[in-house]
Amino acid sequence: MTPDSLFDLASNPNTPPEQLRELATCEDVAIRQLVTANPNTPTEVLWKLGKEFPAQLLENPLLPLLFLENPSLFIPSNTLVSLFQLERVPCYLKQAFLRKNVEFQQTIAQNPNMPVSFFEWLAQSSELLVRWAIAQNPYIPLSTIEQLAKDSDSRIRRAIGLHSKTPVSLLERLAQDSNPEVRGAIAGKPSTPVRWLERFAQDPDAGVRRALAGNRNTPVHILEQLVQDSDVKVRGAIALNRNLPVHWLERLAQDADATVRRAIAYQPNTTTHCLERLAQDADATVRVAIARNLNSPKPLLEKLAQDSDPGVRVAIARNPNTPTDWLKQLAQDSDSGVRVTIVSNPNTPVDILQRLAGNWEHSVSRCAQAKLEKLFPNSYRRKDWDF
Repeated sequence: MTPDSLFDLASNPNTPPEQLRELATCEDVAIRQLVTANPNTPTEVLWKLGKEFPAQLLENPLLPLLFLENPSLFIPSNTLVSLFQLERVPCYLKQAFLRKNVEFQQTIAQNPNMPVSFFEWLAQSSELLVRWAIAQNPYIPLSTIEQLAKDSDSRIRRAIGLHSKTPVSLLERLAQDSNPEVRGAIAGKPSTPVRWLERFAQDPDAGVRRALAGNRNTPVHILEQLVQDSDVKVRGAIALNRNLPVHWLERLAQDADATVRRAIAYQPNTTTHCLERLAQDADATVRVAIARNLNSPKPLLEKLAQDSDPGVRVAIARNPNTPTDWLKQLAQDSDSGVRVTIVSNPNTPVDILQRLAGNWEHSVSRCAQAKLEKLFPNSYRRKDWDF
C-alpha cells in the first residue's frame, strides 16, 4: 500500500475501526496523528494515542460527543495529563479531571510541565491538599503565587511565604498576616528584608521570634536583642545560630535552662573553654550534646568516654573523632547500647568487631557479624565468631 493511500485511510472517517486500530501501530508519526483525529477510531485506541498526540485528540469531533453521551466517561490518567498540558482545555475535560481522586490531582499539581492556565485554574480547587501541592511546586508562575497568597487557609499562605519564587512585595504583605505561622515563615526566610526582620524581633508570638532567631541572615544586632528573650525556645534557637558572636555564646552557656546550654554545647562555634565548662554540667543531655559535637577536642571526648551516664558514652561511641584507644575501651562497656554503637562507628578496628561478633549479648553480636559480612562479603564466615 502506498504512503498516500495510508494517509487517505487514516484520515477518512469511513475507514473501518479495525483498520484504524492497525494503522495506530504504524511507525509513521503523521499516520498515527491522523488516526488520533479520526472520529471512527475505537475509544481505547484514542486514549492510547492521546497520550502522545493530545492536540489531535482534542481536535477529534468524537471527543465532546463521548462526554455528552457519558459525562462520567473515564479517561486514563496519563492521557488526561497530556491533554492538560495544552493551553486551552474544554470544560468537560476539567470536570473529568476533578472526578479523579485527590491523590491524582496532587500529583499533577506538582508537575513542572503544566501551562500557566492550568495552575491558575487548579489554584481555585476546593481541595486543600490540591492547593497545597500547587503551593509546593517550584515551577508555578507568579500569577498563581499571587493568587495563593490570598488563600483563606493560613497553611497555604505559609507555604507561599516559604516558596522560593515569592517576590519581596508579597513577603512584605505576608509579614503582616494575622496568623503567626505565616509570619514565622517570613521571619525565618533568608530573603526577607532586614526592616521586616527588625519588626519580627518585637513580634508578640514566640514562634515568630524563634523562626527569626534561626534565620541564618538575621543581622547580629537583632540576634543580640533576642539573646535575652523570655522564651527559652527563642534563646535555644539563638544559641544554634552560627552568626552569634562568641561572647554571647559564652553568656548563653550559663543559661538557667538546660535546653539553651544543650544548644550551646552542640554549636560548632563554641570555644573549647566553654565546652570544657559544659562538660561538667549536671544535666546529662548537655554532656551528650558535647559528645556529639564534631568540634569537641579529643581530650574532652576521652573524659566523656568515662561519663557515668550511658547516653553520654553512646554519643562518644558514635562520634567519628573518638580516639581508637577509647573505642576499644568502650567495646567492653557494661551497657549493650554502647557496644552496639561501637559497631556502627566507621573507625572501629576489625579486631574489635571480631571480638564483638562473639559477644554474649545477641543484639551486639548480630550487629557486629552483619558489619563484618558487609566489610568482607567474600571471606567472612559467621560461624568463625559464634563462640
